[in-house]
Amino acid sequence: MSDVPRSPLALAADLGVSFLDQVAERPVASPFDLAALRHAFGGPVPEEETGPGVVIEMLAAAAEPGLVATAGPRYFGFVTGGALPAAVGADWLTAAWDQRVALGISSPAAAVRFAREGASIVAVDRDEASLTETVAAVAVVGGRIHTVAGDVTSSADVKAYVQAAVDTFGGVDVLFNNAGIEGVVRSLETYPEDDFDQVIAVNVKGVWLGMKHTADAMR
Repeated sequence: MSDVPRSPLALAADLGVSFLDQVAERPVASPFDLAALRHAFGGPVPEEETGPGVVIEMLAAAAEPGLVATAGPRYFGFVTGGALPAAVGADWLTAAWDQRVALGISSPAAAVRFAREGASIVAVDRDEASLTETVAAVAVVGGRIHTVAGDVTSSADVKAYVQAAVDTFGGVDVLFNNAGIEGVVRSLETYPEDDFDQVIAVNVKGVWLGMKHTADAMR
């Protein structure tokens, strides 16, 4: 675990806890200069690499003058519940997990949740090993699952998984349309066009094809 960048996460947690500890005493809305606030968040992108802890500190310092104590006891506007300790903790934890069921590198957590709620699942992935893992995880909770190996950027493959759902379970009630890839991490000037095309194909076209070909089955 020594290679995990813990310090910026711990710093963010400390800043968040400090804010919540003091929120009851904070002014509900501090007077601030909108132009100054915009300036704090603006400016050129640094030429040199900025450490993650410094980024967190810069964000906190820039945002501080414009924060409204919506989580405090003297704020009477609307209630979201997002600043409840359990909600904040769950949000941080799930953000750290970064789980997406359609990615081979991630867990089948979403499929298991749907199965727990009684859904019959058609799982789709290009990676058959990932599908095998998902089947095993769903089986633990007694769920019903059918798998289809397919490419979400292919209209024929998308039609095939929709038809599999209709043939196996009688239709489609929910489309968990979340296949996605990150692509390489490169600067704008050096980003390969082929990689860009692939990211757009999966993350945009794949979502569109899912909606396009599932619409009739959901009517």
